[in-house]
Amino acid sequence: MALVVNSNISSLNAQRQLNSSSMDLERASERLASGKRINSAADDAAGLAISNRQTSQIRGLNQAIRNANDGASLIQTAEGALEESTNILQRMRELSIQSANGIYSDADRATLDAEVQQLVAELDRISETTSFNGQKVLDGSLGSVDLQVGSEANQIISFSIAETSTKTLGLGSTTSDLSGDNISATFSIDDGDIEINGQGLSAIDLSQADENLDDLIADINNNVDGVSASAYNVFEGTGAADGVLASTDSFDIVVGSIDGSAATTFTIGGTGVTTSSLDEMVALINEKTGGAVTASIAEDSGRLVLSNDTGGTITVNNFQNGATAANVGFTSGDSQTGSLALTSDDGSAITVTKGANGTDTDLEGFGFQEIAAAGEVKGGANGTTVDGQTVDFTTALTANDLVINGVAIDASNTDTLQGKVANINAVTDETNVVASIDASESYGADLTQQVNELTLTGTLNVVATNTFDINGITVTVGATAGATATASELAADINGTANIGVTAYVDDDDQLHLYGTGPIEVTDGTVAGALSTQFIDIGGNAVADDTAEASVAATTVTTGSIKINGTEITGIDLSSVDAMLTDINAQTVTTGVTAAIDENGELEFSGTSSITLELGNTLGGATATALGISFPGASAGDNLVDPITIGATLKLDTIGGQSLSVETTANGAASTGLRSLNTDLSATVTGSAISNISVATVSGAQNAIASIDQALETINDTRSQLGAISNRLDFTVSNLSNVSENTAAARSRVVDADFASETAELSRAQVLQQASQAMLAQANARPQQVLSLLQ
Repeated sequence: MALVVNSNISSLNAQRQLNSSSMDLERASERLASGKRINSAADDAAGLAISNRQTSQIRGLNQAIRNANDGASLIQTAEGALEESTNILQRMRELSIQSANGIYSDADRATLDAEVQQLVAELDRISETTSFNGQKVLDGSLGSVDLQVGSEANQIISFSIAETSTKTLGLGSTTSDLSGDNISATFSIDDGDIEINGQGLSAIDLSQADENLDDLIADINNNVDGVSASAYNVFEGTGAADGVLASTDSFDIVVGSIDGSAATTFTIGGTGVTTSSLDEMVALINEKTGGAVTASIAEDSGRLVLSNDTGGTITVNNFQNGATAANVGFTSGDSQTGSLALTSDDGSAITVTKGANGTDTDLEGFGFQEIAAAGEVKGGANGTTVDGQTVDFTTALTANDLVINGVAIDASNTDTLQGKVANINAVTDETNVVASIDASESYGADLTQQVNELTLTGTLNVVATNTFDINGITVTVGATAGATATASELAADINGTANIGVTAYVDDDDQLHLYGTGPIEVTDGTVAGALSTQFIDIGGNAVADDTAEASVAATTVTTGSIKINGTEITGIDLSSVDAMLTDINAQTVTTGVTAAIDENGELEFSGTSSITLELGNTLGGATATALGISFPGASAGDNLVDPITIGATLKLDTIGGQSLSVETTANGAASTGLRSLNTDLSATVTGSAISNISVATVSGAQNAIASIDQALETINDTRSQLGAISNRLDFTVSNLSNVSENTAAARSRVVDADFASETAELSRAQVLQQASQAMLAQANARPQQVLSLLQ
């Protein structure tokens, strides 16, 4: 081996080996110090990515475990409160059973009822105050609770806790369908005329050949979120039927379509086919129609009922040979259109209302009647038309003319509106509906204070042209040329002139007043002569051809008067709507009318009988517009020229927002002003709320027992659902813990250091480090051997 000085290969090799063992030593030391095999991406890039994903999963799972435990804690809080509610209801049931015993006096029952009412209050207190983390859990405000019980998005468990206040406990089963009356064949609306849950429908006209009920259903299903529409038809016969058909007797049932296709005709009976009873006729109809129509017998009336689930029109006609209405229960030509059924997708309430430009007529054609949020329905006023019948409150009810929530209203002593109200309220316990007499109407309240008045008294003699001008607009007088026009005639002519900007009104003293929101000028267009604004005689009887003018500048009106039910209310403060309401309501005892601003910011007049509104003699220039009232139907720019009458109506209010179903005959509609309302306010509800119970009477105690039993069932159901969720959460926590544990073990295998292996590696690296250092020293000393050759 040659001896060289410039290149010490042995030293270089020893250095490289020393560096290598040094890196091994550092790596082993780092792993042993951190306990991890992967301390940087350089150690294992893929392993680092895997371990980070596993870390996210583990931390998410651990938080999900805490979430589930928090949910279990909420449930335990609610369940504990419901346990006490159950104990309270059990005590109330004991008291109800005790009160139902016949040995107790009214005073005894009053004492028992006092405790019951205190317990009712405690139930409400528990419902209103039980909370978890600041959220009320039993008052119905909690809604749906979503527990995030997974490490990934949308891995949730949802549950809800029903309201357990006394106004809901004791109520029975519910449904979420909303059924309308028959849809008019000529039903027509513009965009937004009808709204379902606040969402407007598109324009449609069923009288057009290319638009039909199927289009209306599609419109609802496409434009209204959360509601599904379908159609049906239930057509009950108008009279009793024996169901007898001889061998040649027959009649036709025609079933229309809702998609515009041709109707289908089914012939019932004919040669060789006989029926001897209504049951046999029902079977024959069902056989012949093949399901297009379902025949049945009404349980209450025993009449023939024809129905379908398509909404197609059902017509009974073409009676042949001996077939008559007495056999079938229908008159030839009887027909009924289908009805609309709305179903809530989530069981929540459905509301059908008219839009901004919609009318009650639109709703009636649609098969619905608008119900106020509080569960309120008003009938038509006296003299109006409801379901084709003229309303006359003096018309007495007959048996079964009016059925509310399935309860027939007694027909005795019902030839007055008061009598009908009394009979409806006599069965409130059964219907959960309260009747009253109501007269109310709301009008736009846009206060205008600057109004001008020009008062004309005496006579006005107009010659030749029969015309004069107001603010440059020509008024043609209807009186004969040269004759004297009365104040009333002039008022009618002025108010009948378009775009004049002035309202004419004649007071009780036969003075003609002109009202406007700007300066008022009266001229004949020829000669101007100053006249008094208090007494104006244009022409008079002395000089018939004289012409003159009068004018009044702008003024600011601050007081005035109107008449309500014949009582003139003077000195009304027109500076604000609130001040005006104070003045009107100060006379409520006399007028029987109350004024208020409703929830829509409109002026509402309310009373228990018909209301008449008209201008007072000392209005001081304040028209109805100045009072902030825009009266529909009034002439001359919506000002109150002629008296407006708000007719009294029969009003039905539900108790606790419960269901409302009204069935009326033609006579019932004429007698009460109510139309059939085969629909629910929100959902069909049975039973009586705990908030309404009383054990002060035997009957009340008996009803209370039933209500409390239903309340206990409701709470039992709620607690069972909470218990089921709680048990599920226990399993959820157990599973999450198991998954978290296994994922942590998997991550450990990827990222954690093997101490046995790393210790051995450390020892190896240390030995190599020492050996490398020794060899490097020897390699560095080797070139010194060359010096011995030079000596």
